[in-house]
Amino acid sequence: MPKIIADARGRILASARCTLLQQGYTQLSLRAIARDCNIAVGTIYNYFNNKESLIASVMLEDWLEARKTMEQACESAQTAADGVAAVYTALDGFAGIYRQVWRQFLHAGGSTDVVAGRHGLLRGQIEACLAALLQRFGHSKDAALCPILAELILSLVQQTDLGEADLRRLTNRLFGAAE
Repeated sequence: MPKIIADARGRILASARCTLLQQGYTQLSLRAIARDCNIAVGTIYNYFNNKESLIASVMLEDWLEARKTMEQACESAQTAADGVAAVYTALDGFAGIYRQVWRQFLHAGGSTDVVAGRHGLLRGQIEACLAALLQRFGHSKDAALCPILAELILSLVQQTDLGEADLRRLTNRLFGAAE
């Protein structure tokens, strides 16, 4: 009869997150996670297909929190610029946690197709948040700008010389608020 392991998935995720953020992508191994959780490596495969799916699940938890923050900020924003800036800030916080992990993933030969696919998913979710924000402020006709604005925010998060203030200026120009 199989051994019942209390909250195995949660323990695996917690160990993986700690290892990922403290030691990096290249140092995370399923064997080390199994050892840390006092389980067999095969138990990890009951929950995750491979190292990449485990890491994606770790990141997903933080992404869902960032997305929730974005949505709440957009719902309570006083202006469209405030909402767009809040989306940027939440995304920047999320990216700040994982920038080094993403670099290590690509340096270790990780698939750029995986990165591109995830990028598309993130952009789509950011677009939806921005569309709701623009509708809230009477700019429904400008919803066609949401994919571009979402891509711009994703790009700005990777820049060091541009940021929230630049995004606010652009948003105010686009949507008619005073600077």
